[in-house]
Amino acid sequence: TVQLAFLLRKIKFSPFLPNQTLRNAATDFAVVMSIFIWSLIGNLVFSSIPLETLTVPETFAPTFQCCDETCDTNWPNDCYGQEAPWGARSWFVDLGNLNGKLWVPIMAAGPGVLAFILVFLDDGITWHRELWERMEMTSAM
Repeated sequence: TVQLAFLLRKIKFSPFLPNQTLRNAATDFAVVMSIFIWSLIGNLVFSSIPLETLTVPETFAPTFQCCDETCDTNWPNDCYGQEAPWGARSWFVDLGNLNGKLWVPIMAAGPGVLAFILVFLDDGITWHRELWERMEMTSAM
């Protein structure tokens, strides 16, 4: 798949396809086309060989099954002897329920602050560099 994607990316500077617009489109979608081509080959040519595929549920709903109304445990792994699940977890997760792990938000704040500083400084440096280049261009005229 990767080799085909790289091969399709080389089409941009090749004489294949009638114009540069089609070559650019083939280059832009090289990875998607490679995955699609190999999926077709896998399903058509090698149809007798069982391939691993993604299992998709029939309905679009939460799949986490709960043992009781607190929904802190997963059925059937944590509910020994229970015949059926209590129900499915709701779509909305309670962010205030930390299960006694009060250190989690504190530990998550550290990388969050560092990421904020990185983005803030990167944006500021880029802005100042572009402004400086514009000022040099206008002063040279």
